[in-house]
Amino acid sequence: MKTHVNNLTSGSVLYYPTIEFQSDAWLKAAICTWEKVYRIVPPSYTPNDSNEVKEAIDAGLVESIKLEKGDLSSAAADFQIFIDNAGEFPAALQGHDNINVRLHPEKIDAALLPLLESLADKLDTDGFLSVSEEVADAYMLYLATNISNRRKIGKATDNEHIFSVDSFFKFEGNFTNYIWDESQSEVAASLVLPYILPAGIETDSMKRILDFRKQHQEARASYRETVLTMAKTLTEIESPSHAKEVIKDFKSRLDSSRKKSTASISEYKFASLAIGLPIAAGVFFAEKEPAMSIMLGTISVALIATMADANRSIRNEWKKSDAFYHLGLQREFGGHNEGRNIGIPRISERFHEFMDD
Repeated sequence: MKTHVNNLTSGSVLYYPTIEFQSDAWLKAAICTWEKVYRIVPPSYTPNDSNEVKEAIDAGLVESIKLEKGDLSSAAADFQIFIDNAGEFPAALQGHDNINVRLHPEKIDAALLPLLESLADKLDTDGFLSVSEEVADAYMLYLATNISNRRKIGKATDNEHIFSVDSFFKFEGNFTNYIWDESQSEVAASLVLPYILPAGIETDSMKRILDFRKQHQEARASYRETVLTMAKTLTEIESPSHAKEVIKDFKSRLDSSRKKSTASISEYKFASLAIGLPIAAGVFFAEKEPAMSIMLGTISVALIATMADANRSIRNEWKKSDAFYHLGLQREFGGHNEGRNIGIPRISERFHEFMDD
């Protein structure tokens, strides 16, 4: 099923950067979090979906977005600028010698297709361009960002590296090689917090997951709204002490909500949900040395990198629909052990590798 721009379900996300879901468990977790998951599927391509993914599709919880001319032309214009200025971009984007990744021509604007064809190693039997991983990831990030912006929905990925790199593109490349710069007023950051899922999510049937989400529809919507409201509040705060109070208050409300949720779940596990957002640098630079993160239990706000030009600030314009997410499962699953660090430092490390390596 293809979906037009005016028919998107509220509380939905766009899955990126691939067509196929890399894990059935991730999709199960996603539909326990959001109302619907959209993905970008070229009209002539049939995804290689598992039976459980097909069941979610039949239930109306996974839909394909119909690409419009504006999606492709906007992504093409931005990506052309990226290619033209590749030498000024982070180290990870200056080489094109990584493994080949497949990119479907129907996801590419006609004006841009010759350029990508010139960068491609080959055109395979399924009609995909075989390009470098850097080129494919960068283009898909541009395309996903334009699609989500035009439709006012967030983006969600299962790829930690892609999530960290997305900060570069989402915040318009407003970074230098100096990851920490106390003279700047704004930073890219991530709000990282635990999320409760039924313990059998890896092995339970899709039918049981669908039954579970029906039982918790109100709690799911309340959780999303509470998280986004907190994220929006954090973009407006400049005081470190007030930021801690906001997180403390949120933790209290989250704990209360958790007790209600787990009362109806005999066995549950914790996943991690990270949200990328711009925050005032003063929240982290209260002391002589910048704080890597503000932590209260399993809830953290982690600094990724300082932005380079205060005149290009986007913090005051940030909207809830600008949110982009990383929903992490495997390494974060820890049963009832909620005291475990849920992967906060890795996001910043991935960004640093992207900029410097």
